[in-house]
Amino acid sequence: MGFFDGLGGSLAEKGREAAGLISSKSKDVAQKAKEMSEVAGLKSLITASEKAINQAYLDIGTKYYQKMEKEGAPEDFANEFNVIKDNLAKIADVKKQIENVKGEKSCPSCGKPVALGSAFCGYCGTRMDDGDAEGTTSPQGYTASEEAATETTDVD
Repeated sequence: MGFFDGLGGSLAEKGREAAGLISSKSKDVAQKAKEMSEVAGLKSLITASEKAINQAYLDIGTKYYQKMEKEGAPEDFANEFNVIKDNLAKIADVKKQIENVKGEKSCPSCGKPVALGSAFCGYCGTRMDDGDAEGTTSPQGYTASEEAATETTDVD
């Protein structure tokens, strides 16, 4: 039985050693996880600050473009100004294509979509210049011809 007693004690000792090693390693893993979580949080703060900086750059560029567009593009930015103008024109053209596909156009006053052939904007009441709007009434109750007459009548 001595053999089994020695084996039992030896196994118990090895089990304690293994448990201690596992405990030590799990503490290491927990510490690493904590560090990684903290680093991720700090990196998130950096990313948020970088986004704020990039937005500020974008805002500065937009304001500069709008100001300088009126005065004329500086030579060193002429290419970039042309890229912006060309793409703004493309966007406007594509928006018109979308309106045509949808059977709409934009109200010149409020910019909301209005069905082609409508005499008035359903949002703000602005008279639409379609030429075929006779017989329809505005939100104020005027027909298109009455609306036109009220716009040309002088009130003393």
